[in-house]
Amino acid sequence: MDDKAYLRPGTSEGFTGSKRQTVLQPTDEDLTRKLPLHDFPEPSMYITPSAFRIIRKKPVNAGGKRSLISSLDSSVAMVHPKAYVGTNGTTWASNHMRLRRECPDDFEVEPAPDIARYSKPVRKLCSWVQDSTVYFMDCTMKADVMKVTQNRDCAFQKYECLRIQSLQHQCQRAIKEWDEEKTTLPGREIAVGSEVLDRVQTILDRIEEVTAALSVSVGNPLWQCYTSFIETCTGFVQFLSRLRLPQPCPQLLELTDAGPGVGVSNFEVRFRAAERARVHSTDLLCRIHRAREDSGQNEAERLNASMGDAICDGGTIRWQYFSPIHGLTEEDLSTMSTSDLEVHRQKMTEKNAWAVAEEIKLRIDDSPAPSGFTKAFVVEQPDCQFFFNRDYLLQYTKTAKTQRTSVPGHAYFKKIEEFTDSHFKIGELYMEYVKGSCNDLSEEQDLCDYCTNQEHTGPTPSPVPRPYPDYNRLPAYHYLPYDKTPTEARLPDDYQPRAQLKCAIKNNIVTIDNAQSIHEFSQKYVVSEEHVKEYVQHVRLVQTMKAKRAALAEDRRKECQEKAYDNYDWETLYREGLLGTLRVYELEKYLSAHNLPLQGKKATKVDLVRAHIGKTVCSRLLVTDDIDDGSVDEDVSVDEDVSSSDSDMSDEDEVLLELGTNDSDSDTNVDEGHEMVGAGTVEDVTISRFGRRRQKKAVNPDYILW
Repeated sequence: MDDKAYLRPGTSEGFTGSKRQTVLQPTDEDLTRKLPLHDFPEPSMYITPSAFRIIRKKPVNAGGKRSLISSLDSSVAMVHPKAYVGTNGTTWASNHMRLRRECPDDFEVEPAPDIARYSKPVRKLCSWVQDSTVYFMDCTMKADVMKVTQNRDCAFQKYECLRIQSLQHQCQRAIKEWDEEKTTLPGREIAVGSEVLDRVQTILDRIEEVTAALSVSVGNPLWQCYTSFIETCTGFVQFLSRLRLPQPCPQLLELTDAGPGVGVSNFEVRFRAAERARVHSTDLLCRIHRAREDSGQNEAERLNASMGDAICDGGTIRWQYFSPIHGLTEEDLSTMSTSDLEVHRQKMTEKNAWAVAEEIKLRIDDSPAPSGFTKAFVVEQPDCQFFFNRDYLLQYTKTAKTQRTSVPGHAYFKKIEEFTDSHFKIGELYMEYVKGSCNDLSEEQDLCDYCTNQEHTGPTPSPVPRPYPDYNRLPAYHYLPYDKTPTEARLPDDYQPRAQLKCAIKNNIVTIDNAQSIHEFSQKYVVSEEHVKEYVQHVRLVQTMKAKRAALAEDRRKECQEKAYDNYDWETLYREGLLGTLRVYELEKYLSAHNLPLQGKKATKVDLVRAHIGKTVCSRLLVTDDIDDGSVDEDVSVDEDVSSSDSDMSDEDEVLLELGTNDSDSDTNVDEGHEMVGAGTVEDVTISRFGRRRQKKAVNPDYILW
């Protein structure tokens, strides 16, 4: 798996390179496709095609040696409008679940000769509803349901409604696509699909009952309703098992780079991998990252090059499919407010982004791939994706462990987190899940409930051998052959050079000044001394910069602590909206100087300082000198004064007294998420050249009414 770099419609970015083809152009220069002379990118139009290259390997014996050959090589592209669907761990996992049903031949085990073979639409319908049902059953936890109340703003009730609506939406979409695809199928296939639909309709009917119960029931009565529904879902899954449909491939190896959306250090990535393994009853799931500067070895990179050839045609792609006022009548334009027009403009911008994604998808679909042709899809919108609970998952990870019980879905999230801790081995550049590995810590330890109830789909897997040095071949650097590599009693990253070098540097075992330590490390972990020195110098630079930043921060902290109240320009900080950038002990200097209370959090103290300074400044402004209207030039008539006061006023003749700031960015960056305390008014006073005083009310965002 891999992401292709940004495509920026309307510019030359992503449309200039063609590796394996010639771009043909008409001889008439007026008709040739051209790239723009100037690039003005529109970030909301950025497109990212994600590459999936699915390769199935099987072992063979050739010349007395065992090797692997490819029996399948399929290429798939998933096109993302980057501004609206990010390539995070949830999106990657949802794409996996979609491809499993869209490309069943690529993800399913070849059925035995004595098993009936079903058409792709039948397998798509069954896998879609089965995955959604199994996921709903796995997510249903009594501890979460029992927290539902009938309060209007109950977060747990909203979470349960979201879960049930997601299952309903997935089932309805599966039925809709089945109705579109079944027309070309033989009668036997349609009969099987109709029997499945009857069961799915039963699930949809029960969903209505659960939805009604959520609005009136709580506690045990609600849980009893869920229990009954789970029994219906279990019966449906058992019915599908009797059809003897092909099972998903039980052992998967995923090769990626180490980007934030796929890296094993990302909790979201590990969490979604555990969920996919449970839904598909996977026996073995291993994800390996290519090292930095070695990701070009990823097979998906060659698919990226093929997609670049398909996209490039000598010109860019236009993105202005819909104008900002598309679909609006003159009457609509005259009655809509500016905020309504802005909302409509944003909707048209998003519509343009999806239209561009569809155009990219059409260019890639059926284009030549490294093997065969590429199948392309446009990513599903966020509210249609299989994994629907990303916001709740992120809330769970950001909440302190002692307070996570207040997060909707906490019981399920905790279950998967514990499942990941007990079943996944995670290193710096890899993670590995093996079904039944939960008893590795002790031979007497029993299997967990999941592993006890889930049988292996294929042969019982063993851990993937990790590289082990072949010391017999020194000074040449080699690892042991695959079949001779030890797998027992090994820790993650035990011979991973970079991970071990980090520890050695931290413990002062390897230093740049100690050549012997570098040589010993090089021999033990079979890596060249040049690479060891290079990385030691890199870590040394990082540590030096970190120490300097810490020292600078400490100096600033001491300076702030020693700074007296009188050394602050409080009114300037107030006008520029910088009070929120001060530390708590700095705010307390002002509060103490004015005998104001010191209790409360920082936000409360910032509000109090703002209010007090605003009151002081406004009080001073109210004391103004009266302006003598008789000072107007007697030679100028009143009519002339009135008519020319607006037309003849220049910038240098205007005196503007300003208070506060209307810059929305000035204080938002430091107090993000903090609501405005209050809004008062101050006077914008202008004096014309003839001495007439004009006043205009202006909003001061930092003023609080007293």
